[in-house]
Amino acid sequence: MMRIRLNPFRSATLALGVGVAGLFVSSTASASEPRTHDGLHLSLGVGAAYNVTGVAIDPEPPNNPDTSFSGAGIGALLMIGGTPIPGLAIGGASMGFHTFSPTVKIGDRETEAEGDAVGNLLGVYGDYYFDPHGGFHALAMFGFASLDDGDPKTDNLALGLGGVLGVGYDVFIADEWSLGGLLRLQMNLTGTRDDETKVDVAYGSIVPALLFTATYH
Repeated sequence: MMRIRLNPFRSATLALGVGVAGLFVSSTASASEPRTHDGLHLSLGVGAAYNVTGVAIDPEPPNNPDTSFSGAGIGALLMIGGTPIPGLAIGGASMGFHTFSPTVKIGDRETEAEGDAVGNLLGVYGDYYFDPHGGFHALAMFGFASLDDGDPKTDNLALGLGGVLGVGYDVFIADEWSLGGLLRLQMNLTGTRDDETKVDVAYGSIVPALLFTATYH
């Protein structure tokens, strides 16, 4: 199975580099104030996610039925960066989802996949707190996406691009630590090529998730 020539290690390096840049910006800024969203930004999250992925084949065979897979699973995130101005964190992030035995729909026929579908997004993010002392914030992210469709018969890692939009609310439990929730919508467009069949396969994934988050900021 031949894959699109996007190197996920380069995207990981990019995300890490932006995170380090964010840390540099943070370290050169003034000392962090207690219960204020400034300085170092580190956020981790985990929760429930639901994946809906459409599948397209090129060239498309005659009378080809619509194909998709969907199912519930878990979502997670890791963000690390800095705060160039109070309330605005920028840096590198990884956001992923794991769908357990998704339901595959081909036309009117439904079956359960033999494996799990796993997707990830590596890239840059911005997380803005409308009040640096408050909890309501909005998140945006863009980067390189990957998807394993869970088919054990193929070594199928699709690569492409993706983005995330989200809104959340945090409550400070210490001077720098806060706990909260994040409602996230992840959108990935990925693809791969099968050299044996000379077919290009494209995936469009929409994955809403509700995450519990812990943030140092």
